[in-house]
Amino acid sequence: MAHSFKTSLLATAGAGILLGATVLQPPKAHALFGTSVAALIAAVNAVASKVVSVGTDVTNMQNAIEGKLQSEFGYTSTGGGNLRTTLQNGFNQNANYAKAAVGANEQIVDGALADQATQNLQNHDISIQNNHVLTPQACNALTNGQSIVVGSHQTGSIANDIESVTDPVTIAAPGDPSYNSISEGVASINALHDMRYCSPQDIAAGLHCNNGLSPDPDADQAAASLLGVETYPNQTAATAANDYSQTLIEPYAPAALRGTALTSLRGQFAIVKRRQYNAQMSLARRVATDIQATRTPSVELTASQQAEQTALGMPQTQTASWLGALTLAVDRRESSTSWHTALESDPNAKAVLISVADELAQSNYIELHRLKSQQQTNLLLASLLADKAQVLLPSSATLPTPQIAANSGTGS
Repeated sequence: MAHSFKTSLLATAGAGILLGATVLQPPKAHALFGTSVAALIAAVNAVASKVVSVGTDVTNMQNAIEGKLQSEFGYTSTGGGNLRTTLQNGFNQNANYAKAAVGANEQIVDGALADQATQNLQNHDISIQNNHVLTPQACNALTNGQSIVVGSHQTGSIANDIESVTDPVTIAAPGDPSYNSISEGVASINALHDMRYCSPQDIAAGLHCNNGLSPDPDADQAAASLLGVETYPNQTAATAANDYSQTLIEPYAPAALRGTALTSLRGQFAIVKRRQYNAQMSLARRVATDIQATRTPSVELTASQQAEQTALGMPQTQTASWLGALTLAVDRRESSTSWHTALESDPNAKAVLISVADELAQSNYIELHRLKSQQQTNLLLASLLADKAQVLLPSSATLPTPQIAANSGTGS
């Protein structure tokens, strides 16, 4: 390698000599014998000196290059190093560095991806855990909803119990007012008023008020007795609601048909109308009875429901009616600051979704009971329409009484 490098340099130098010869432009020899010999010799000597000078410059350049190579790469002209090998080693080292950098970058990217995957997995696990953990709000809503549903079934039982007492009064069953006569039915309702709801006007009129002026005079005539509260606070209030329903729907019943009044031909027609009357009164009273039953205490309140009572400024009670418990549930979602605070501070969207689903379920529940109430109202309207149709129907013509001719014939 050193020899070929040196030969290359000498070839370059030779080219420089020729170039120098062209540049120096020695005197042209037009003829050997037409030119001064001394001048020719001088020109040859000048060229020789230039050649020697160029060779010296080349040698100096070579020495400088070899010194630099020796100091930087350990290369010597005596075989201590090889420039090709040195350069190749350098290129290989650079390639190794590049490959190492690529590998390091791959490891960095792999590590970042693995860390991100681990974080995503942890977040997913946390989300799964949150979705399977019941929040206090969800527990309260479920517990309160269960108490409301239980109260609804108890409300139905209460209505049936009230109806079992009022229906016999309507039909004037034995032992009930109006069984013997309508006068007894009138006397019974008046005695009830004088005993429970005697007013100053009653006392001034000289009516016999058993207990004097009542604490709640004329409550049997006030709609507030039935509709004024969501939960009747005591038995007295519940009794007043029932007495108002009786005064509104049927203060007294017609006398019962008994004996020949029932078995006669006229009685047979009368009993049909009486049965219709009984059925219509039972339906009308049932509408009022359902209202009364929904306000009768039937639900054991939970701690959260009692807290809601306090927040709304209501007296805290152990029990409430079905309507009262349902009202607490509705008011809680509309105005309870604690419920809204808990809902807004929950980072999990599941709480909001559960709340929305719970409200939809509650709306469906209310709509179901509205449907039942509407069915009763429609039935009541149908009964009124039937009554109107009967009134508008012309009465049947009276049939002539058959006449039996006397037997005027003589015996045989």
